Amino acid sequence: MLIDNKHQASTSGFASSLESEPFLSPDDACRRADYVWNQAFIPSPEQVERGLTDRYSLVRSGFSRLTTYRPTPMQIERGLTDPEGCVRCGFVLRMDYQMSHLQIMRALKDPEWFVREAVILRPDVPLSPDIIHNAITDSMPQIRARIAGRLDWDPTEDQVKTGLNDESDLARLAWRNRLGR
Repeated sequence: MLIDNKHQASTSGFASSLESEPFLSPDDACRRADYVWNQAFIPSPEQVERGLTDRYSLVRSGFSRLTTYRPTPMQIERGLTDPEGCVRCGFVLRMDYQMSHLQIMRALKDPEWFVREAVILRPDVPLSPDIIHNAITDSMPQIRARIAGRLDWDPTEDQVKTGLNDESDLARLAWRNRLGR
């Protein structure tokens, strides 16, 4: 859904509504989320807090990806433990903070595969043996393929054998590409 020019022209009205009005409908949430995703919005700390705690996950997800503010450690933790996977994923993909080992391990056990994939895609996540093990044994082939594609670790012979014999064509292909076969 695109925001019409009238709505774009009234940014001060939008900003003040974030502070004072409850979201009344899903349609209202969509309009506000579209504005946030447009990234033309520089929120105040109060607006960030309201957006990250909104009852609509669409709005929280928009704020999780908004790059015009830096979240506090408490906001990051709340975002990484949000009930909605799209919000958790948005916070995992943010590159303006360093994930702790606990946050990484929790995200690797997330029920949503795209959150687990986002952790593997983060270039600043150090690939410790437990992270590699979780990724190689993940139930989703996308995760097993992504770990094969990370070249900043040296797999053991057993890990290579496991990867080349993976049940998924996607994961096997990733391991063959890694090994140049």
